[in-house]
Amino acid sequence: MRKALKDGYAEDDRWHLRKDGSRFWASGTMTPVYDDRGNFRGYLKITRDKTAEKIASERTLYLAHHDALTGLPNRSMFNEQLKKTLSSAKLNQHQVQVLLLDLDRFKEVNDSYGHHLGDLFLKKVAERLGNTVRASDLVARLGGDEFGIICRTRDGETDTLTLAEKLVDALAQPYYLEDKEIQSGASIGVTVFPVDSRDPGQILKNADLAMYTAKARGRSTFHRYTDELDEDAKRRERIGDWLCDAMQTEGLALHYQPQINLRDGGIVGVEALLRWRDCPVDNVTSPEVVAVAAEMGLAEALAEWTFFTACQQANQWKTEGWEDFRIAINVSSTQLNATSFLKLIDSVLEKTSVPPGCLDIEITEFMLMENNQANDLLFRSLKKKGVYLSVDDFGTGSSSFSSLRNFPVNALKIDREFVAGLPQSEHDSAIASAIIGLAHSLGFKAVAEGVETQEQSDFLAELGCDYCQGYLYGEPLPAEQVRRTPG
Repeated sequence: MRKALKDGYAEDDRWHLRKDGSRFWASGTMTPVYDDRGNFRGYLKITRDKTAEKIASERTLYLAHHDALTGLPNRSMFNEQLKKTLSSAKLNQHQVQVLLLDLDRFKEVNDSYGHHLGDLFLKKVAERLGNTVRASDLVARLGGDEFGIICRTRDGETDTLTLAEKLVDALAQPYYLEDKEIQSGASIGVTVFPVDSRDPGQILKNADLAMYTAKARGRSTFHRYTDELDEDAKRRERIGDWLCDAMQTEGLALHYQPQINLRDGGIVGVEALLRWRDCPVDNVTSPEVVAVAAEMGLAEALAEWTFFTACQQANQWKTEGWEDFRIAINVSSTQLNATSFLKLIDSVLEKTSVPPGCLDIEITEFMLMENNQANDLLFRSLKKKGVYLSVDDFGTGSSSFSSLRNFPVNALKIDREFVAGLPQSEHDSAIASAIIGLAHSLGFKAVAEGVETQEQSDFLAELGCDYCQGYLYGEPLPAEQVRRTPG
């Protein structure tokens, strides 16, 4: 009122109570009223109900700092709180752990069940995260399937590892949504302020590097940032730069290693293995190249090049008279889970005129068990086409008899680490014998990798192994050097 008398006008925006006790937001104006002689007679107050406008304004402000789907803080608020938390921790000499996590196989959930179930899944993830951390910790959805956590801690290393382990365990439990059982997990990167850095931007970069390292090392796990990750990142960047050029300039090649039938010594097929020319980075491995391709979004392009190159070569061999053989091609999890994978196989077989039974797709035991429902549909589609399926590196994962018999695969490949000690190692002998027996009980073929001596070959033949490959029979060679009969 004093302001109205002094200035001739006053505004008042605030919450009011109605007679029924409900609240409403009102915008009021107050002006003094005078008579003809200039004497003050009172005030004229006009109040307008602006509850709807107030709610809309607060909603806009809320959405500017929160994720609309989960209600968690968004990336903008996460970054703001990170700066404030690190500043406070610096003054009070506290440590802060920052965790970035990326959900494993979220794209598969969307592709298999639709975006509606994908949204429900993200809400459940947010709920589990909130139930796992402390009330004082900040959990944010940074976008897509990526989340961030800020946590003050007394003992950075111990608390960090404990929380990361709890998160991995919580997110690996099955999700039951609308009568669907969904298996997932998360790859988590962890860094600690001020141990690893004092700069907010660098802290996020460190956590991101650690997260991608966790994803590359098998998913559903966590990785603590170390200085070595910076060197790894620079190495991957150099490989990536080279790979982009190599895919455009014939810098990649396939070499082929024969697979031998132990019963008659005949060559039943070859495995196509990725090779390259003029890579500027030392000691690069095929898994490293495939992993970098996935990071750069080149996984599908690399798969397309590999399948077309291998099948074109298979077609050429067939025109030259080599009829009864298979050509095995390894696929990565990223390549296998691409929605276009089946279309790629159809396109390759059609354009190269290679019979489906000539193509042997090799997946790892981990990939076999990664997502039972989605993979089962994919494998059955491939099997229906007549494509041969092999489980590579068998014995290094955790698949069971009951799960294996449900998948339409054709062969189990014994990992080379169980072949290296044959026949002297009782442990390796027992494992090799068990895998061969398991394969035959399920109607699969058994294939041994990494066979280097005649003694190993003879022992595997005694165990009933069907096929073998390794340097004893031939190293991976360019197509024109491959011998189609045993040498």
